[in-house]
Amino acid sequence: MYLKNFIIDYDNNIKEIVKWVSLKSEEKYIEYAKILVKNGVKDISWKQLDDYFRYDKRLLFNLFRYFSMFEEFLRAKLVNANIYKLKELDKLLFSKLYDRVIDNLDKIDLNGCDKDIYAKNNFIIIGKLRNVVCHQRIVVNFKYEEIKIEDAIKLFSKFLPETYRTNFIRQINECKNKLYESRFYISL
Repeated sequence: MYLKNFIIDYDNNIKEIVKWVSLKSEEKYIEYAKILVKNGVKDISWKQLDDYFRYDKRLLFNLFRYFSMFEEFLRAKLVNANIYKLKELDKLLFSKLYDRVIDNLDKIDLNGCDKDIYAKNNFIIIGKLRNVVCHQRIVVNFKYEEIKIEDAIKLFSKFLPETYRTNFIRQINECKNKLYESRFYISL
């Protein structure tokens, strides 16, 4: 399948399309086009497709930044409570780090986070989202069981310390700024 088959104004934007496809691959753009088609978009313009790609990357970058902070936050909580040394935690996989937090939940301060949110089933969702983000997959297409991207991001925001939560929500909402108007953009 060719990208040309998806874009109604392909010929009018050929120079721009060739430029970006050479940097990001036609196959990747086709994946985004298929997501739009799957969600009922019939006539996809180049601007719409390119902005949807850009939106996904903005989500990815913001989520990556906050997942990095979140992992550092979890380590700090365990170290500050004198439960572990930082060197003991540095090489742990995210799931193992989280297990250590769960095992010591009553001994650490989560900076305004509801400890009930740290339930294992919630963590599985957050872990799946983190893996999509850290492996640079298409974020807008995230789904785990019946949980879609918007719900997963809302859940993740509840894991963040209060001091980060407001900016996180603002930055996720700003991902759509100056892009083609789409009903698929997330609002938290």
